[in-house]
Amino acid sequence: MKTIEETVTIMEGRITDELSRKINSVCSIQIGSDENAEFWTVDFTKTDNRIFKGKSSGNTACQIIVKNRDDWFSIINGDINPTGAFMNGKLKIEGDISTALKMQSILSN
Repeated sequence: MKTIEETVTIMEGRITDELSRKINSVCSIQIGSDENAEFWTVDFTKTDNRIFKGKSSGNTACQIIVKNRDDWFSIINGDINPTGAFMNGKLKIEGDISTALKMQSILSN
């Protein structure tokens, strides 16, 4: 199983300049729940190092929440489709759902 940091590196590699221009906003990801949760920010307004650990200090367009770490790894590895994970309650979206849908290509291969 990969670490969350390794999955972030994979996600960063999936972000294209075209996708960044299309989304052009800041999104956050919560992995895990309670005191064990990790927060990551995906800043599509930047040209490099777009994903960093921690919460954004500004406004975010959407937040993707995956409370179960195993579900997170299944999504990133392509074992679970992000839309299917959402429909089955394994992934939750707060904020602009259309922005979150545009992020599918970086969440799963």
